[in-house]
Amino acid sequence: MSDLGDDLILRQGLAKVHFHNREYSEALVAFRAVADRIGIHSPVDRAFSLREGAICAAKCGDWALAEEWFLDAKTAAAAVGTPDMDVMAIGLGADSAVAALETARISQGLRRLAEAVGTLRHVDPERNLRAAHCHRVVRHAVLWARARIQSIDVRIQGLPIRADAGICSNPDPLPDIRELPLGHIDIAWYMLAGSERAAGLDEGIAFGLDDQLEGGPIPSLEFDLRRQEMVRAIERVDAASFTDKYSSYMDAASFVFENGEQFYKKFNPLAPERHAIPMLAYSGEFTGEIQKMAKGPLLSFALLAVMKGRVESIELLKDALDERFSGFYPGRLVFEQLQGGGGLEGELDRTVASLIEAYSVDSRMSPDQFWIAGLRFFEWASQSLFKDLLVPHLAAWQRSGWRRVTQKERFRLFAPTLTVPRIEEILNYRQNNEQFLAGLILATSEAVGSTLGREYREKLDGMAKDMD
Repeated sequence: MSDLGDDLILRQGLAKVHFHNREYSEALVAFRAVADRIGIHSPVDRAFSLREGAICAAKCGDWALAEEWFLDAKTAAAAVGTPDMDVMAIGLGADSAVAALETARISQGLRRLAEAVGTLRHVDPERNLRAAHCHRVVRHAVLWARARIQSIDVRIQGLPIRADAGICSNPDPLPDIRELPLGHIDIAWYMLAGSERAAGLDEGIAFGLDDQLEGGPIPSLEFDLRRQEMVRAIERVDAASFTDKYSSYMDAASFVFENGEQFYKKFNPLAPERHAIPMLAYSGEFTGEIQKMAKGPLLSFALLAVMKGRVESIELLKDALDERFSGFYPGRLVFEQLQGGGGLEGELDRTVASLIEAYSVDSRMSPDQFWIAGLRFFEWASQSLFKDLLVPHLAAWQRSGWRRVTQKERFRLFAPTLTVPRIEEILNYRQNNEQFLAGLILATSEAVGSTLGREYREKLDGMAKDMD
């Protein structure tokens, strides 16, 4: 490098040679030396060169620099003013969003993805190959962001979804990209809104969603978004937020599940069906199906309150809902059950409510009681629409409890010399997931002298075998 002196052309040429040879660390050194001078009089050259430099930075783990250079490249591309470079600018903006998310700058990442999706609305995906590529890959980046922010296991051809540096602004895409189906752009807006809610942010995406949708609400996705808002309220054990979102959630839940065949089984991502969500009538008796849907978020809230040691929030929620709906709302039977009465039809629901009630009165559970609570809570959570929220918290709660038992109360266990080593082995598994819970329930069942049915034990065995 020192032999090149200060010659911009030679240094830039060397950077490009290293880049095309995939010698990214060497290329990055060269790009750093000329980044502020590249293409000063040629925005096209500056856009392409800084894109390559940004990719090198990302390949070397410097995502912050990659984000900066993708943004600079976007500014240069937009300054050209031609249709192709405008599309490239959109892609570069999305690439900068990916870089921001790689450094946990979620707010910036979502905001730039929303800008890219909003701008793509004015680009015909059939105009040329670059436009076709940008439309599809920006949507892919939105899906990747959703998987990352919401911890969802999304796989493409069996492999975890990924978003490589510079993927959205590729100036030479393969023609085969046209063969991939192009989902409606409104689906991307719903994914962005859900990610925003899951991250606890307010970038105006969900709030302004109605203005962005081209054809009106998509019921199944509307329900998913409202469920995500409930997840956020439940996770914070926030009675006020839960109450604010409850009627909106129930409106969507009742409508979508009454029309599940139409809105879920026949869902067409290329042309999703639209329908406004009608308000649930809060008069007369609620049907059994509506009561069944209502118990899910309420029992989930109570479970989180138990696991987070905030059981007083259950009473706060009851009072808030009673005040908001004058004591008349679906799911009120849950509180009656939690207070020692009746009302819930399912045996498992009643068992879970009884365990919550017992824990609310006295949180000091014996090992066998704690095992039963873990088993029943896990069984209930596995069938819940809020499973993805509940399972990690339940796993953390059980991990903490059994760690305490093995350290301070092993004398209360059966054959601790034989059973505790296996429990401790399971506790060393780091993931708070279903596999961990299955393994822990199996190991601790022997320690508390409880016998599981053969079919259920085989089910747990199958799940526990997936532990890494």
